[in-house]
Amino acid sequence: MRKTLAGSACLAIASLGLVAAAPVGTISEAATPALDLSTLHVQVILDHLGFSPGVLDGRAGKSLVAALKGFQETRGLPQTGRWI
Repeated sequence: MRKTLAGSACLAIASLGLVAAAPVGTISEAATPALDLSTLHVQVILDHLGFSPGVLDGRAGKSLVAALKGFQETRGLPQTGRWI
C-alpha cells in the first residue's frame, strides 16, 4: 500500500533510496511548513519496519514520536522519541 504526501505531492520509495517530488505550482511557504526530508526518511523507515508513524509527510508529530518510542522499546533503547 502506498501513502501519499500531504498537499498532493507524490512519494516513491526505491530499494536503495527515497525520492520525493512536490506538485507543480506555487505554494506559499508561509501557509505550508517546509517538508523535512530527514523526517520523511525516518517516517518511511519506521513504516517499513511496521511502526506506523502516521501520514508520511515529512513533519514530526505525535504519531511519529509514538512510533519512535515503540521502535526504541523493542530494541531495548531509552524511549526518548527522538532520532537526532
